[in-house]
Amino acid sequence: MTTPRPTILGVPFDALSIAQVLERVESSISTRSFCHIVTPGPEFVMRARHDQAFAEVIRSAELSLPDGMGVVFAAKALGLPPLTRVTGNDLMQHIFSEAVKRNWCVYLYGTLREGTIMRAAAEAMTMYPGLRIVGADSGFRRWLKVPDAIACWRIRRSKADILFVALGAPAQDLWIAHNRHHLGNVMVAAGVGGAIDYLSGALPRAPQLVRTLGLEWLMRLVMQPRRRWRRIVTAVIKFPALIVKEKIRGGSHV
Repeated sequence: MTTPRPTILGVPFDALSIAQVLERVESSISTRSFCHIVTPGPEFVMRARHDQAFAEVIRSAELSLPDGMGVVFAAKALGLPPLTRVTGNDLMQHIFSEAVKRNWCVYLYGTLREGTIMRAAAEAMTMYPGLRIVGADSGFRRWLKVPDAIACWRIRRSKADILFVALGAPAQDLWIAHNRHHLGNVMVAAGVGGAIDYLSGALPRAPQLVRTLGLEWLMRLVMQPRRRWRRIVTAVIKFPALIVKEKIRGGSHV
């Protein structure tokens, strides 16, 4: 019998350690069973309440990992199994490390700037000697989007085992869901948001202490002021308010 996944405001999560996530990745590749990994944070959860297509993509993904301390705290407040925060960036780094050991091939797709993704690929191979990145494509040529059919053809031709997509939310996970049957050898695909920008150096990552405290979002607010009020209102006000409401109602979440 399959154990029910704990849900927060209708969004399911998997209560897994990073070691267990890597085991699932290895299993998917070895058994040729496709695994779409999503990493919902409070913004994802809130958007899914009003975007049915996005909500369905999250619910149908094989793995749903909490990206955001707000989700971790919400699980605790609602009496759910403890959740371990896994950011898109951390997920990507752990899989890179495992890919070196197991000789998996990786493909990077996304971002608007060709140079950014190429720098990210070069940096990853420097950080993880032996890492096989068999493709790095922004999906754009002179600011014109490459058709999905061509992007998928390139991914299939690369024979990659793992695909990281950095198109931003919800576009990246909608893209994976729409194209999952056209990716050839790829058995694991994950949306990783701004992880490519961090890896390339286009955006500096917060210091370790800030990340440990779960305040990396605050640094992003300072660096990206256009997102400031949306992030504050959604993640810091609306999401906690709904969690408190759910707690008061005492509804079932598992």
